[in-house]
Amino acid sequence: MDKRVGAFLGVIALVAVIIVVLVTGGSGTSSGDDAGGDVAVEGEGGAPTNADLADVAKADVRREGDEILFVAEMAMEIPEQIEGGSLEFRWDLSIGGRDAWIISALVATDTTAAVTAQQTNYGSSTIDDTMPGSVEADGTTLTIALRPGNIDAFPDAFSWRLRTTLDGDRADPKSPVAYDEAPDGGPGQFR
Repeated sequence: MDKRVGAFLGVIALVAVIIVVLVTGGSGTSSGDDAGGDVAVEGEGGAPTNADLADVAKADVRREGDEILFVAEMAMEIPEQIEGGSLEFRWDLSIGGRDAWIISALVATDTTAAVTAQQTNYGSSTIDDTMPGSVEADGTTLTIALRPGNIDAFPDAFSWRLRTTLDGDRADPKSPVAYDEAPDGGPGQFR
């Protein structure tokens, strides 16, 4: 009887471990999650109004069909425009530890996106309709969808980091900015 009780308790413990692994997401690979309320401020004069607009809740880079999606889920709803200011989203992509590409979006009077190569002269943007893809801000989520097959030498695998920057006064180069970076657990990986 004692062996059966021990076996039963062992099965219960194993089920509990499996549940914990499933709920917490398993191993410690960088997931794109970001702690809430961790916005920092640079510059003098205090934080810009609504500094929490820069607060990233989660970031992700994933493939869907023939597109790569760069997704930022924010703690607050993203406004359609920021009067006199701007909110920048910048994914820095690196390959083998070297900076290689910048994927960015800017919310100011409207929402635009751009792709810039750091090792070649490639550049494209939604401003002049040269970027092969789109940008959309919907609620708390900003998504840049790229078609990498239309971009010469765009990598199949890379490390990435997202930085958001809220500038409350674009006209003043000395105005303080609020920023956040994700993921908290180190660079994300796209393969």
